[in-house]
Amino acid sequence: MSRLTEDLLTLARVESGEQRFDIQPVTPAELVREAVQNFREIARTYGAELQVEDAASQPVSADREAIHQVFSNLIDNALKYGGSSGRVVLGARPAGRVVEFYVRDFGPGISSEHLPRLFERFYRVDKARSRESGGTGLGLAIAKHIVLAHGGAIRAESELNHGSTFLFTLPTAPE
Repeated sequence: MSRLTEDLLTLARVESGEQRFDIQPVTPAELVREAVQNFREIARTYGAELQVEDAASQPVSADREAIHQVFSNLIDNALKYGGSSGRVVLGARPAGRVVEFYVRDFGPGISSEHLPRLFERFYRVDKARSRESGGTGLGLAIAKHIVLAHGGAIRAESELNHGSTFLFTLPTAPE
């Protein structure tokens, strides 16, 4: 119950604009490296390894702590729902005036009819399994609003039996 309350308060602060972000230039490689360092042990408890594939060098404008929360939600979901593939891949690649970050799992994937609704609060693809794993149903909604507040976008790509990739963009830092 306390996790639900905490997540609801976080979402309300971010959505309302009450949450102030400390936007600073930071390299995507640093953000990805910090995510891997922070979740390496948790990944091991799932029998998985976190791997870095790409690490763009162009700095982005971001609040480190807020982007840590985005990665936290995406990595946690990849570990919980990614099946027993044994790995989750993270990366960041340049995409024009933004850098696109991604978290990819190699699990059962998500049916296409669920993709448009994944970032809605309390939406669950597999209701029974989600409750079992202890999620509040707010993690992706929080991630979405943090990314939007940074001037970015977030989306998911998935194909049944071929895993899922969650992608978000952050604007490059002014030079």
